[in-house]
Amino acid sequence: NVSMWRDYLLSLYHRNQYLESIGRKEDFNEDYLHNIEQDLNLYIDRLQEKYNDAIEINTDLFEEIQLTRIDLFILQKNVPFPIVVPAFPILTTDNKLDCGKKIN
Repeated sequence: NVSMWRDYLLSLYHRNQYLESIGRKEDFNEDYLHNIEQDLNLYIDRLQEKYNDAIEINTDLFEEIQLTRIDLFILQKNVPFPIVVPAFPILTTDNKLDCGKKIN
């Protein structure tokens, strides 16, 4: 749980730092998907190029993942931090797996 929340919060922190560095943080939430396509897709592509040699993907396992369109939000009652799993941060609308090395 700690790693999952840390990754989530770090992704938001770095996203906001980048948007602030290009002067786009203030209006990011106004048109979320448009701003992702305009500002973040190119940034994510550059990161993929930069770290391409360090990225390894088990494509066989990846292809076995069955995705649904059912959002799940879980709360625990009577605990200090009731949200069990953070929302998955949307940082890109690019859905191509075009980086990294294939591993089995």
